[in-house]
Amino acid sequence: MEQLIFYLFIALGFSFLCSLLEAIILSITPSFIGAKIKAGSKYGIYLKQLKDDIDKPLAAILTLNTFAHTLGAAGVGAQAQIIWGNEYISLVSVIVTILILVLSEIIPKTLGAMYWRRLAGLSSYILRFLIISLYPFVLVSRSITKLFRKNKERTVEREDVEAMSEIGFREGVIGKNESTIIRNLFRLNKLQAQDIMTPRTVILAADEKDFIADFHKENPSIEFSRIPVYSETMDHLTGFILKDELLENIIRGSGNKPLLEIKREINFVYEGLTVLELFESLIKQNKHISAVVNEYGGIEGIVSIEDVIETLLGIEIMDETDNIEDLQKMAKEKWKRKN
Repeated sequence: MEQLIFYLFIALGFSFLCSLLEAIILSITPSFIGAKIKAGSKYGIYLKQLKDDIDKPLAAILTLNTFAHTLGAAGVGAQAQIIWGNEYISLVSVIVTILILVLSEIIPKTLGAMYWRRLAGLSSYILRFLIISLYPFVLVSRSITKLFRKNKERTVEREDVEAMSEIGFREGVIGKNESTIIRNLFRLNKLQAQDIMTPRTVILAADEKDFIADFHKENPSIEFSRIPVYSETMDHLTGFILKDELLENIIRGSGNKPLLEIKREINFVYEGLTVLELFESLIKQNKHISAVVNEYGGIEGIVSIEDVIETLLGIEIMDETDNIEDLQKMAKEKWKRKN
């Protein structure tokens, strides 16, 4: 009877360990490993080595598990036959199968999936020992799996990060605003300049030949910090002026100067440029705004770094002088009234 229990323990015990290790190593995330390495944890390096070459630990686990099942089942069957004869062999086989299913598959894999963070360190050392001990079998197994392996797939996709931000918010790990920023960050490569620009129909612009005083008289309450200027028509933008600089000239009594004397150079971008490319362009050229043009060179609108930040944060940024929250919405309503 003692030998039967011994063989049953081998089958269940080693199989329990193998299932637990398998669940742990497959549950460990790249971000967890990165955090441990950054913290200077030695087992973080071990885990990275194991995950980078996942075939090794899996081959070691499956080899040990196969040995345990084979030896344990054979031993239990032989001892059962000696003790009870052939009459109860089938019953013993059913009982052993149920025990293996519950005690060495379901329970350990559930525990491994739930508590992998706590067990990751210990499992890294056990797996290293198993790989060394069973290396000949691991080597053969890896050689076979290489025949069927294609190019290595990425462990993390963009969709995974977006999903994790949503899960993190629901579980209280990160705040709502943080989750929104992460999700909006991935939209910057999909949205285009035309999606976030201030449309041409609601742009306050001026002819560069107009005098400062005349423009201020016509627009005493300027809502925008930067005003585009053009030569003859809006399709010939030549730059922009700063509201503060315009008011300074009024205060100094220099209102008789034309706007072109205080204008600054404006950058032009294609309407199909992604928001991420737009942001990189504005930062690289140290520009705050750009004129958005279509494929024919016509002016479609104005876009600024503020528009990019609003897209990222998911909110409208308004200062004390802003009276209109959404200029794109205003442009659409204006177009509807015309039609």
